[in-house]
Amino acid sequence: NLTLRTRVTNEAIAFAIAEIEQNGRPLSKMEVRRFLGISEASGLNAIMSKRRHATFDELNLLCSRFERALTSAPEARAERATLMRDYLIVLIAVLKRVQVEQVCRMSHEDVTTTLASYNSLSTLDELRGRALSLHQDYERVTRDALAAGRGAVDLWFISRFGGKLEGHSIRARVAALMRHEFPKDLWRSVDVFTATAFNDLVDRR
Repeated sequence: NLTLRTRVTNEAIAFAIAEIEQNGRPLSKMEVRRFLGISEASGLNAIMSKRRHATFDELNLLCSRFERALTSAPEARAERATLMRDYLIVLIAVLKRVQVEQVCRMSHEDVTTTLASYNSLSTLDELRGRALSLHQDYERVTRDALAAGRGAVDLWFISRFGGKLEGHSIRARVAALMRHEFPKDLWRSVDVFTATAFNDLVDRR
């Protein structure tokens, strides 16, 4: 029985990690084992040993992947609007050092206040400037495009057709953008850009 319990698949481990992160709990091997009800698993050790914190150059690479995707996205379709919204949310998450789920719950006022805060560090202020430009587009055009003429929910960030936005859709997009060109040992998650270790690295630049 114990042997069977430790034979978990990589898919089960990935699901457990996504659930833990989506619920805002600290991610650790112990937390994953508790979620899966196991004492140990070799697959877990292999997956969780991957590097979890990105560099600022890797953030720039992610931004360039977003920019390239925006360039090729159809102007008149919701695909471009969704890209712009997710890109904006990722940048705000980095600036505020929070998970994307927290940004999804922010009000219009919260976003405006965040982006109005000048940062003397040029690296962070460049991010803020790009996020501010995206936010102005979101405020003027993109949010209405996502609502598609329907009544949107009260939350500022909305999904297609104006409903509540879930963070897992943004995580999936970031993971897809990181599938190529990024180091193999880097965790394929937006959290590598929002962790304290990453932001401390940015602050020292």
